[in-house]
Amino acid sequence: MHRHPALHLQPEPDAETFACATAAYACSGGLLAADAVAQSLDRQHGQGISRVARWIVDSSVLSIAGVGGIWLPAFQLHPVFWTPRTELAPVLATLPPPTDSWRWTDWFAEANELLQGRRPADLLACAPGEVLQAARQLRFVCLG
Repeated sequence: MHRHPALHLQPEPDAETFACATAAYACSGGLLAADAVAQSLDRQHGQGISRVARWIVDSSVLSIAGVGGIWLPAFQLHPVFWTPRTELAPVLATLPPPTDSWRWTDWFAEANELLQGRRPADLLACAPGEVLQAARQLRFVCLG
């Protein structure tokens, strides 16, 4: 699987940038504290901290270092099991290498013309094929 090292743990943003990220993800479940996700996983399955840390290090999820800790956009986690959605991995593997550490965090949160103005974060669960196709087209445009 192709991994993007810059996808894990974005550099800590200033308060305004973090507020913008929080607002951008509000419609798709918001941002979840990584500690809270780890605690929930600990209660359900055990080893929550190591699981969440592994997702971040392996770039299996997007993460944002921000006010008060590390945050995970909720859209990428299964709402019952709190694990990365299976639909996320092929999209992350398909996206071209990021040019900066916020590129994919922004890409998932912004309206996308390849998705008729919809946001990848909003479509991942209900139309993962469309999101994957948009990622493929972006990869082609960026890499040829």
